[in-house]
Amino acid sequence: MILSVALAAFGYVSVWGTATVQIAEQVPERAAYTLWSVMPYTQQGTLEVYRLDEALCSDSLETRKEAEVCQHFAAMRLGTILALVASVISVPSAILSCVAARSGRGCRILRSVASIFTAVLACGAAIAAIAALASAWSTPDVARFFQRRQTLARGSWAMLFLVPVALAAASLEVCVCASACFCKSRRQSKRGQYYDDSRSMRGEEKHIDSDSTQSSSPRGAQHV
Repeated sequence: MILSVALAAFGYVSVWGTATVQIAEQVPERAAYTLWSVMPYTQQGTLEVYRLDEALCSDSLETRKEAEVCQHFAAMRLGTILALVASVISVPSAILSCVAARSGRGCRILRSVASIFTAVLACGAAIAAIAALASAWSTPDVARFFQRRQTLARGSWAMLFLVPVALAAASLEVCVCASACFCKSRRQSKRGQYYDDSRSMRGEEKHIDSDSTQSSSPRGAQHV
């Protein structure tokens, strides 16, 4: 889950793609964009950083398509933040599950609860990452406002890799929980079998004692 945290944090701050944008009535130009900023390329090849909410998604949106673009960016932010929060919370939960596993039989319930909680958080992080990616890939193109040129960049690749990593972590925690429950049921069945064997042995001992008592009584009578 630490890898999931790193991937979500990288997606939170890194570039998600490039697009042709128009900022403040200027000529549309190629720019890289993150979840929070848009960075047009200058003639010298460097980047100028503008806040996304000020450069594109300000209060002066003219059409519904422009507002829809900004709504997609808001959904991308929300999905990335949820994936990051779920990944961060799952780390101490996974550590608690490992500690409980090493502590012996007395922490089986804590181990199972921590494993299930970690698996749920990991699945939530994967779902949030998928939602963010779906929103990014479905962002509409608006002429002279925002037209995508490259969909996958470092940030979106990080979120894409986050999905299998989180799902693998969730599967591992489910396997850990299932193995703990299986070991518990196996111990209980062995314990029940041991009790049954001990009872049958005691019954056989009583039967042998009764037979020996009955066989010894006639001999005593003959001796008298």
